[in-house]
Formats: sequence, C-alpha cells, structure tokens
Amino acid sequence: LLKYLLKPIISFISDRSFKVRIGTNYSQTHKIQAGVPQGSVLGPTLFNIYCHDIPIPPNSQLAMFADDTTVITQSNSLESSIQNLQIALNTVTTWFKKWKLNLNPIKSAVKIFFLKMIQRSPTYSHR
Repeated sequence: LLKYLLKPIISFISDRSFKVRIGTNYSQTHKIQAGVPQGSVLGPTLFNIYCHDIPIPPNSQLAMFADDTTVITQSNSLESSIQNLQIALNTVTTWFKKWKLNLNPIKSAVKIFFLKMIQRSPTYSHR
C-alpha cells in the first residue's frame, strides 16, 4: 500500500470510541478495540482487504459482501455435505478467532438445497 494512503487509513480506524444515548442520557465512553466504522464508504473495502487471506477449505467456496461471509459446499450426499460444511466452518471460525473477529450465532444459519432427481426416459438410436 502506498505510504501516502496508509496514514489516513490508520487514522480512520484508530483511536475510535463510542457512547450510547437513550433519550437524554449518555453512557460512559468506550474504546473500540477492532473493526471499521459501520456505514462508511471505506468500511467494506477495508474489511475485504483485512479478510483477503481467509483459508478456503477443500470442497468449499467463500462469498463475501461487506461484513457478511457465506460458506458454500456441495456434494452428492447429505452426509458428505454436512462433513464438508463442518470442516469449512471450523476453518473459518479458527481464522476469525485468530484475528479477533466475532461470528454472531444469532445472524448465522445453515441452508441445505437439493436438486431433485429427474427420471429420464431412455435414449434410443435408430440404425
């Protein structure tokens, strides 16, 4: 990254704090330990730069948009899909913990999609 860009980016994400207002009352000020400012134009880009090296497990793909991460696996059997998904989730969770990112279980879900098997008519050839 170019030096002249690094200083403003560091300033943008460093030494930030917040407080909560309820009505006319304010909480104490709390220091933000990690993350990028939500709603900022640079936030999604900085998050993607930060997360560029998330390991992608075998038989899996990652899809990311802003701070949302989707793990995708596919297989010919449900059991294999579940096993691949668990390996992928373990890998991604380990990486998130290492870099002090939190996964929110309330915002997390597992979706399973099946392709319906279609019975095909036999193909005949004429000589």
